[in-house]
Amino acid sequence: LFPLDGSTTALQDSDWYDYARQLAQIQNVSFGLPFGADALLIAVRSNKPIQPSNDWNSLLNQNQPLLFPAADPQALLTLQLYLSAGGSLTNETGQPALEPEILSNVLTLYANGAQQGIFPLSLAQYEDYQQTWQAYTEQRFDRLVTWNTFYMANQQPDSNVFLLPSLGEQPFALTTGWLWAVTDPLPERRQTSIRLAEFLVEPGFLSSWTSSRGYVPVRPSSVQSEMGTNTIDILETLARSATIYPTQDIMSSISPVLQEATLSVIRLQYNPEQAAKNAADKLQPPAVQ
Repeated sequence: LFPLDGSTTALQDSDWYDYARQLAQIQNVSFGLPFGADALLIAVRSNKPIQPSNDWNSLLNQNQPLLFPAADPQALLTLQLYLSAGGSLTNETGQPALEPEILSNVLTLYANGAQQGIFPLSLAQYEDYQQTWQAYTEQRFDRLVTWNTFYMANQQPDSNVFLLPSLGEQPFALTTGWLWAVTDPLPERRQTSIRLAEFLVEPGFLSSWTSSRGYVPVRPSSVQSEMGTNTIDILETLARSATIYPTQDIMSSISPVLQEATLSVIRLQYNPEQAAKNAADKLQPPAVQ
């Protein structure tokens, strides 16, 4: 990838959400122009007595299973809840680390839900959000955590979506996204590619992408009134509360540990405190002999 700094001023426009600027940069150097993003939501069947909830206690009290892929190798739901509660992913030296007290709070949510049947043992068989979406569309579950783009691209006539509650005081959305980037080694062709990318991220063009594909918007101006009030509220809240994924080196260390902790609690193998301690200990460097 070739850096774009000096070749375009598109990202200097004030019409970008903060997370989109972060998505475009590595070490403060721009490598692409964002055009869409995705985040997790809760989908529920509108013909069931299930109400949207702003907090997890209300969700648990509705006594309806909530589907998510507990065996997700990236452990995205657990990671999002941990970060929303203020958890850190590194220690004072910048090495991957977890705060066991905060992780224990996340796992306690799972444990309480598992005991109530909200998070049944069967969740351990699901490894990705494509599998869980299929289970939902086959009406094996009536509510699930899913990607916004899954829902928007395959809208079910009997379903609605709601924001995923945070474990902190503010909304929080762990977000992934897509960029137009330049790879052509010839400078004269790179500039042509950049001009095309600039056109493809203009507000008028982006609005149709945001609407038709269900992307979380990267620019405030790309949210159009014809999307409907509820959809606009959700997309704008996601965009304002969006945080991009941790770096790959952090994810490669943290995710397997969070996956194991999640499964151990869903399977009722460990209590939350022990599972959280086990996870934190796995990231500790070996003691010097």
